[in-house]
Amino acid sequence: MLNCDYVFFVSPLIYHTFFCYFCNCKTIIAKPVPSFFLQTDNPMKSKIITLLLLAVTAFNVRSQAQQQPLFQMPVVPDSIVLLYDRTDYLLAHYWDFCDIKKAFSARDRFRGAVVDYFSLMPYGTVDGVKSSIATFMKKVSTGKEPVQFVADIAEATFYSDTAALASDQLYLMFLDELLANKKVDKNTKLRYAHQKRVLEGSQPGQPASALTYTDPIGTEHTFAPDTTKAGAIIFFNDPDCSDCSMARLRIDADILSRTVIEKGIVDFYSIYPGDADAEWLQSAVSYPEAWKTGAAPDADQNWDIRQSPLFYILNRDGTILAVTANVNEVIDILGRLAQVSGHAPSAFSRNRAKASSTETQPETQP
Repeated sequence: MLNCDYVFFVSPLIYHTFFCYFCNCKTIIAKPVPSFFLQTDNPMKSKIITLLLLAVTAFNVRSQAQQQPLFQMPVVPDSIVLLYDRTDYLLAHYWDFCDIKKAFSARDRFRGAVVDYFSLMPYGTVDGVKSSIATFMKKVSTGKEPVQFVADIAEATFYSDTAALASDQLYLMFLDELLANKKVDKNTKLRYAHQKRVLEGSQPGQPASALTYTDPIGTEHTFAPDTTKAGAIIFFNDPDCSDCSMARLRIDADILSRTVIEKGIVDFYSIYPGDADAEWLQSAVSYPEAWKTGAAPDADQNWDIRQSPLFYILNRDGTILAVTANVNEVIDILGRLAQVSGHAPSAFSRNRAKASSTETQPETQP
């Protein structure tokens, strides 16, 4: 899951939080970085990158109309040298020379300008982006139609299944503005409020939301963290999803992963976010006995499961440590837990340690 927040940095976050917690380390909380993406303290590199971003943005706006640009682009002062500071300036002044009413009359060109504006956000700071979004939403609040037009672009860019720049954090900033905007009708606000509640409750650092599921024999269960375990992994998957089937096979086929689950070091939940129908049951009865398997048709009311497969990594208290769609990361976590808990066969321990050393150390020349 490519997100410009904790999920974007999923690998180091998972490894640090999960294993430091398991080993009773006191420093388990990963702090968010001050800006969304790449930053650099090299003034020349910063200027070059910012100029490239500005050039690409200006070109995209101009290319939509060969006669003249939709509006004039701002010029970042040379006195601002750091990449994220220059981006913040560009975001803050992006719409200074734009007449929103006039620009909105050319819908396709205005859409292109908005998309270009959004594409700059990952390079700015959290405060800079948040302030820019607030200013922009006030400027487009000339009527219900422009506000909804921008809201739809934001949802498609940051939140939808086909999002070009998927980011929970950026979309949450827009949701805050939309929920406070008087031009958004009540019914639409209800949908945005639901999205906000689910997204916020599914972020790392939040306690796991309620989850009630029905197992293959028809018994209803409610998820509850087990403090005697190292943690839990909730695997949302679908029997019709080929990637889900591959993820299930890979986890079950991996010796270390299977050992950790069977020994009860972690609780492993396989949850289908749908009805416990015959099709699911036919597939679920073949899942490993050590897995806690169930169907939860209302799961999406509390959990953000826009994609499948999806893994939520929880600590022993039920706090979300990370979210990932990458089964390789989950297998690596389970394998490392097998090692630190003393349940890994010596040959596998040596191979995993050797592989890890090879990844982190450069080769030496004789």
